[in-house]
Amino acid sequence: MIYMRHLTKLKRRLAAERGFVLIAAIAVLSILLVLTTAAVAVSVDSSTSTTRDGNSKAALAAAEAGLQVASYRLKAIKPGPTECITGTGTTSPTIPTSKPIYCVGPEEKTLLGNNAEFQYWTSKVLASGENCAGAKSGTEERCITSEGKVNGASQRLQTLGKTPSEESLFTVKGVEGLNHVLISGSVKIPALVTSNGEIVGTGSSNFEQGYEICAPGGKFTPAAGSERLSSGVKIHGENPGPTIGYEKTRSSTACPFKAPIPSGHPTAASNEDSRIGVSDKLEGTKHKWNEKTYEFEMKGGSENTLTLGEAGRTTRYFFCSFKLPSGSPKFKIASGAKVEMFIGSPEETPKVCATGTGTFEIAGGAEAENGAKNPAALFITMGGKGPFTYAGGTAATLEAAIYAPNARVELSGNVGFKGGIVGYEDFLEGSSKSYEWSEEVQKITNGVAGGYERKTWEQCTPGSGAETGC
Repeated sequence: MIYMRHLTKLKRRLAAERGFVLIAAIAVLSILLVLTTAAVAVSVDSSTSTTRDGNSKAALAAAEAGLQVASYRLKAIKPGPTECITGTGTTSPTIPTSKPIYCVGPEEKTLLGNNAEFQYWTSKVLASGENCAGAKSGTEERCITSEGKVNGASQRLQTLGKTPSEESLFTVKGVEGLNHVLISGSVKIPALVTSNGEIVGTGSSNFEQGYEICAPGGKFTPAAGSERLSSGVKIHGENPGPTIGYEKTRSSTACPFKAPIPSGHPTAASNEDSRIGVSDKLEGTKHKWNEKTYEFEMKGGSENTLTLGEAGRTTRYFFCSFKLPSGSPKFKIASGAKVEMFIGSPEETPKVCATGTGTFEIAGGAEAENGAKNPAALFITMGGKGPFTYAGGTAATLEAAIYAPNARVELSGNVGFKGGIVGYEDFLEGSSKSYEWSEEVQKITNGVAGGYERKTWEQCTPGSGAETGC
């Protein structure tokens, strides 16, 4: 009985606490809702931050792409110091003349996909000491500014640097014989003579600017002292020597002398030979020009003349052989023109040049006349063993750049020469004539420039403009 009364009281108490359970459940659900809301907010904020960060990084990559495109175009287009990539002086935006002048790129904006785009500006060659990318400019340097944008995010970068100059084919200011040089007679050489092999002087030849050789194969004959004393050979006007400062053996790091054939030379497939006899005058009757075999020969008197080139431009020709073997015919370069000739060879292109070709010959009595009066305007390259032969007999001086690193180069007779010579073997013989170097020849390059060299790189601050830099 007593047990039943206690059980009844317990049931009443429990019935009285049913509302508390509901309140507790609501409290738990509220806490869960707050936590869920916070988690969703954090997730959304994190997603937004991630997207913003991704856009910012993509914009930075787009800006870098702009720098790369501008650098490539500077290398390919080669604008002059006062020109931009567009080749004009147009500036955008307009800025005070006391600051670097920037030109907008050829395209105002470039789309990359995924809503990314870039735009770049390049300066003309800066004056020394102008500011760019946190540094002072040196010589021949330009400033490039690039802006990348992605979905409203933007980044701006800037670099200071320059495109390296193309390497000259004529690295020696004078006469270079990779394997051998012979100077004989009463020839004067008012330029440097170099070789990896032997340099020989005979007669009363005078090496006015001395010589340079590379060990171990290089040597000069006659040797200083009694051997040279018994000859008429002079170094810088002195005998018997040694002549300090004019008889040099190069260091191993500066050796050996090298002269690769430029890859961009005229070929059988790429030339302007069709001009011969059409735009280029071919006068007289004693000439043979075979366009199919690339062989040219002209004999007879001075009425037989070939004039190559056109004023104001460079024309390019390919021959398997080029000969003026007898008589007094004339080979001319038109006034104001530049001519590049490549002499192919059966060793190099046997399917194009027949056996026995690969030669350049101008015999005694024939004449080569450079109407441009610039040795660099007649640039003759030989791919094979040659030979290249030029015999004097006229009062005219041959003004030319001869580049024949695999060939024998022979100049003889009453020859005057001005320009530059690179040969495998050089034989310079004659009487009372001079072989002069021309600084114009050093401007002939291999046509290959290095990439744009970055001196500095800087990420710009927000709000800076292309005209103000970073």
